[in-house]
Amino acid sequence: MPCKQLPLMYATGGQGDPERYVAAVKAKGPGVNLTFDDVLELEMERISAGMTRAERDVYLVLLGKDIAAFDVHQKIVWRDEKVELHLRKRLQGTQCSAPTCRKAFSWVSKKYGCAYCRLMFCKACMDSRQAGIIEFMWVDRPSKVCQQCFARISTQRKQLDRIESAAKLIADPAPWEPTHRTYGKAQVPSLIEKEFNALAGQPYCLTDCMSCSVLLSVPTARHSP
Repeated sequence: MPCKQLPLMYATGGQGDPERYVAAVKAKGPGVNLTFDDVLELEMERISAGMTRAERDVYLVLLGKDIAAFDVHQKIVWRDEKVELHLRKRLQGTQCSAPTCRKAFSWVSKKYGCAYCRLMFCKACMDSRQAGIIEFMWVDRPSKVCQQCFARISTQRKQLDRIESAAKLIADPAPWEPTHRTYGKAQVPSLIEKEFNALAGQPYCLTDCMSCSVLLSVPTARHSP
């Protein structure tokens, strides 16, 4: 039977509720620009539908989707702290970025940068606690974040814990070993999108020059200097 004609219950062996997951995937649109939060949300739907990762991949193929775009591990990409600092500087504004605040910055009201969303906030809108940013592979590097991003990271952590617990319950092992070492593609404000795209998927240059990238190694002749 051709792959495209497989009935919904075939891939799951007659178990689970694949229609629920398929509906959630379709609701996300083409799926080419899924964020880390989007993929986590879909993984929650997969678990609720009682599907394994392998079964999920079958349906993604049937739907004509890129499996990698729906993989949580592919969304966790190491970020260089120096580059991130440069991005935050590019987004410095004149007022707090919190929609409910918008307080103008001055010598009295100082501005603070959120390490996750990269926007600027007043002291009141920054969270007093620091958080390890999972998506940036900064779990062991607590960073200053805004209140909204702190709540967002807390939710991500709970979702990841549930994903790992579910994998053990349904015998669906998947090693939690992000291996990316290049600067990753992500959702970024349009102001810095051009410069950020220049870094995406390229060996990163640890300088303040955002438009350049350097090769990590260059083959040379044996006796070359």
